[in-house]
Amino acid sequence: MSIFRKKGYNFADDILATDTIISFVFGILSIICIIIAVIWGIATKGNAGAIIGVLPAASLIMSITGLLFGYFGTKQVEGGVNSKRVAILVSAIGLILTLFIFFVGKFT
Repeated sequence: MSIFRKKGYNFADDILATDTIISFVFGILSIICIIIAVIWGIATKGNAGAIIGVLPAASLIMSITGLLFGYFGTKQVEGGVNSKRVAILVSAIGLILTLFIFFVGKFT
């Protein structure tokens, strides 16, 4: 133990909250699922089967879960504010893309 250790300071710049990491991963997976569903639907000209319906539904669940984990991550002390904002933003982008795909499919 060092003599010069300062007590009372919490240096958490290098540590991320676990909820923030989970939120970021769910947001990225949500965006990837939507991209795969769109590309697969275009490549098969709409005859891809039931998997096209499952991927956007999974993307919706992952993006909502990512938003919830991102919200709970903001309540944790660990990690920086920017990483928490980015995790929420990525999950929100996944949710917006998923809802856009649902509405485009509903009204066309």
